Amino acid sequence: MSFSRVLLGAVTILLFAAALFFKQQFLSASERDLMSHVEGLEAAQFHLPKPGQAYAYNAELRQFDPSPVCWFQQTGSVAAGREEKPTKGINLAGESYNAALEGAGGFVGEKIIDVIRAKDTQRMWLLEAHFQRRGDAKFDASCLQEADTVAMLGTNLVYIVDTVYYRSGEDIPFLVRFKSNPVILACDGDCARPSNQIRLHAPDRITKIKSDWGLIQFSLLDEELEGTS
Repeated sequence: MSFSRVLLGAVTILLFAAALFFKQQFLSASERDLMSHVEGLEAAQFHLPKPGQAYAYNAELRQFDPSPVCWFQQTGSVAAGREEKPTKGINLAGESYNAALEGAGGFVGEKIIDVIRAKDTQRMWLLEAHFQRRGDAKFDASCLQEADTVAMLGTNLVYIVDTVYYRSGEDIPFLVRFKSNPVILACDGDCARPSNQIRLHAPDRITKIKSDWGLIQFSLLDEELEGTS
């Protein structure tokens, strides 16, 4: 066998493997899609995050300090809330793709279909959301002072944890969602602050394309059941 044929075979295998990889990325429902849907960040990068905690975000480095600045809301004045959120994600393109493959079953062998079939077109995440209910929340004066000191460091913004998501039955945080806007603190006009128009959760390119094209459909399981009753 000539070297050119070996090379051609190797290139063909690589191209086929790459096509399968990108097919799976575009036609599946993944945790990246879920993170984009809830606008959550991986909780592993924070030290035991809780709703109401304030974290410093460095706008230049585009990263959070893993330890909280303080508890921005007094826990005694705001009731903690928990809510089960069984979330289902469906990749509509992946479902259509698999349906088309099944329709071609008489022309394509089952083994080939098994290889090229899109995997994980439907995913279910049993989540528990921890948050603080709205009420007579009071700002902790000492936390305000600490947050202001951190924010005065130049490129830091201070964000408050809005919701912490856990996988049902687990006590280790899974995802963290922050309030959309940073804490607005006093400034004498001379302090340079970064723009508040910052998207904390920046999905990767494939996830963004899937979101922009509306390929992923999310629903809560209880809403789905109500719609079919």
